[in-house]
Amino acid sequence: MHKLHLRMNLRRPTAIEIAAQILLLLLLVMFAADYLSAIGATACGANPANANCYPWGPEGPAGDIWYYRDKETYLWTARTAILFGFLALVAPFFTPGWRSGLAAIIVVTSLGAILVGSAGGVP
Repeated sequence: MHKLHLRMNLRRPTAIEIAAQILLLLLLVMFAADYLSAIGATACGANPANANCYPWGPEGPAGDIWYYRDKETYLWTARTAILFGFLALVAPFFTPGWRSGLAAIIVVTSLGAILVGSAGGVP
């Protein structure tokens, strides 16, 4: 019986890719911190003085932004952004060269933005 061997070579990113990865990592840390904060938060509603609230729903300064419609939509958007940010962060390790590494970062983050943006039209 033949065994299928899949061998994957990881490549060390170049300095420009590492710079892009550092920026992505900083964004991921901010997104993750916001996500963890939002999990336990409540809607501000009539009590905006509450320190642990988010402006979900039609009230507040973000009432017109679709991902602030409700808590679940906001958390889904945050999870999706974190997932695609992580995929873009590791993409250069799996590409053959620095150009394809940068292209992978751009393509993966763009796909994530398109996915999140297209979800905004869904009621």
